[in-house]
Formats: sequence, C-alpha cells, structure tokens
Amino acid sequence: DIAGNVSEVSTYVFTLDIDTPDAPGIELSVDTGGSSSDKVTSKAELTLSGVENDAAVLYSANGGVDWSDAFIAVLGSNSVMVRQSDTAGNVSATSTPYTFTLDTTSPAITSLAGKSGEVGSATVLLTYDSVLDTSELPDPTAFNVTTGGVNNPVSTITVDGNVMTLTLTNAFKPGAVSVKYTDPSVGDDVKSIQDVAGNDAAGFSSGLVA
Repeated sequence: DIAGNVSEVSTYVFTLDIDTPDAPGIELSVDTGGSSSDKVTSKAELTLSGVENDAAVLYSANGGVDWSDAFIAVLGSNSVMVRQSDTAGNVSATSTPYTFTLDTTSPAITSLAGKSGEVGSATVLLTYDSVLDTSELPDPTAFNVTTGGVNNPVSTITVDGNVMTLTLTNAFKPGAVSVKYTDPSVGDDVKSIQDVAGNDAAGFSSGLVA
C-alpha cells in the first residue's frame, strides 16, 4: 500500500485442458433374437464406450440437428449419434450414426394348413405375420398334434421366412387335425416360436381339416 506494507502472496492453481475427447462408441446392450449382430432387437438399451470420467453425454436422433442428454428409441428404425463434453468443456467429434431396429411385437399366427400324406410328407404349416427366427426352434414336444383323434407327434420343425412347417411322425389320411402349441413360459424363451427380434409367439390351440 502507500505506506509500503506488502501483502501476502496469493496462490491460484488451475489445470489447462485443451485436448478434445474421442467420439464415444455405441452398440446395443443386448441384440436379442437368434443373431447377436443383426441389430434387430426387442430391447433398446445402448452401451457406450470411450466416455471420459464425469463427461456429459449428448444424443441426437435426427442427424445432429437436436441434442439431448437422453435417448428414447422408437418402434421400427432408429438412428442415433453421440458426442461427449469433458469437464473442461472440450467437445468431442460426433460418432458415426448407429442404426438398429426396435421390434417389441410378438408374431401372430395368421393361418394353419395341414397336408395329409405318407410318412415324411404329412405336415402342418403355421403361417405368421412376421419373419421367424431359424436359429433356436422350439422343441417338438411343445406341440400336441392329433390326426383322426390319435396323437401324431411332431418329428421335425423347419422355418422358411414366416412359415413354420411341422413334419409329423405318422402318415394320416385326409380329415380333422388338431394342433396345440405351448409357449415354454410367459417370458422370451430361447427355444420357442419367435421372430428375429426375439419376441415369443403366444401358445394356441386350433382345429383344421387336411
């Protein structure tokens, strides 16, 4: 001061950070269904990688026009980009758009058709409203089929698109056929009738003429 008194020395410590963080990586937490890499799923949770500690993460679902601190998937096609801002305010580049399909609707049966015939050609065709998963088919014992009032076990199951073919153990003549399918549980099961997103079809009981 004007009297010559000298103050104590102040100390101020800070960290200068001008490093731009990397763009985060994105993937589905669980890609449900038979394929774990087809990006068709019944669960929309995302897993991010490369996010710095305490960084703020922002999501864009419209090509980077708008950003939010949360992402809510919609049924059908989704495309999401991510960026992060570190604690110093440095903003990363935007990630490459990550696209996936969210499907939470269980496949519904639209028709049943029976084909009488000899051993190996006696079949029941189940047609659904969506493509079925071919990797984890239900156990044949999940079906109870009777022909002419007599139990006729399912020997093999095949899937082509949205059609499931049950080949029966025994030959049968044209007449009444009864088909019952029991879904293993109320949840999404591994071995069951399900679509490519992993949604289980409901059990059913139906009669038809073959």
